[in-house]
Amino acid sequence: MCVRGGQERADVFVRNVKNEVCHKWQDGAATEWYPSEFGSYENLGTNIYGNITAVSWGPNRTNLFVVGTDNACWHKWWDGTAWYGWESLGGGHIGEISAVSWGPERIDLFARGMDNAVYHKAFEGGKGWLPSVSGWEYLGGTVLGSPKAVCWGPNRIDVFARGSENKVVQKSWNGVFWEPSVLGWQDLGGTTVDDVVPVSGESGRLDLFIQGADNQLWQKTWNGAQWLPSSRTWTGLGAIMMSKPAAVAWGGDQIITAHQGTDNSVWVRRWNGLEWDDWRSLGGIVTDAPVIDPRGGERPVIYARGTNAGLYVYN
Repeated sequence: MCVRGGQERADVFVRNVKNEVCHKWQDGAATEWYPSEFGSYENLGTNIYGNITAVSWGPNRTNLFVVGTDNACWHKWWDGTAWYGWESLGGGHIGEISAVSWGPERIDLFARGMDNAVYHKAFEGGKGWLPSVSGWEYLGGTVLGSPKAVCWGPNRIDVFARGSENKVVQKSWNGVFWEPSVLGWQDLGGTTVDDVVPVSGESGRLDLFIQGADNQLWQKTWNGAQWLPSSRTWTGLGAIMMSKPAAVAWGGDQIITAHQGTDNSVWVRRWNGLEWDDWRSLGGIVTDAPVIDPRGGERPVIYARGTNAGLYVYN
């Protein structure tokens, strides 16, 4: 399941029992979901493994990326009036695609290859896909799970992954070249049992969240000059999680996290810009990690899968 949200629209994408991509949306201030018939979704087809990734580079633009049964990356897009694709972008991938956009007509993709290295592809306006439609740039590394990318400004990208020893590793694009190098990765320490969750609410700031070996939530922050609490240490936020965390950031200094707790309800905690609020349960009985839609930041909406495999919304 994935959500592409905004102040005026929310789009939800799920994988059905036939491994097809299905879509439901809520437009503007309306409370009704479309298709409006209970339990119905728009079927977007294709056969996929794993999760769906959605990204937008502008108003009323949506791009979907999935790993197909052939392990290639497949792409479908909404141009404001209709869906197009699926097109194969090649490659041999494990896990899910990470997609980010730092400007109009710009998308960067990151994926774990069959050799456990990280690969990159970019779409740039009239130039199309680079290095080619089926080609991918080799970024080295030996990773477990799927790499996750985040942008905090134009032409700035940070990529995080769970390294071979379950430590968090990072690579950054500074607008000119990759740091620490094209094939090099920086070790940020920590011990994670699942994918890293990076978020950015303002230029120069990054917050990372992981599910530690003790199943608690751990955090690290980049403040524009250094990692806090330090380059290889993390801050424990408590809670015992049954799923990896979800997190969103907005408005410069606002963050909310959510996870499936030991009682199988959804638990959330919010950073209000000065301190963390207490953990609180939203109730429900869920079977997987929740997903958060910031909806402009003032009132985040949380989605989760229930015990009947249905989709539930908390707002």
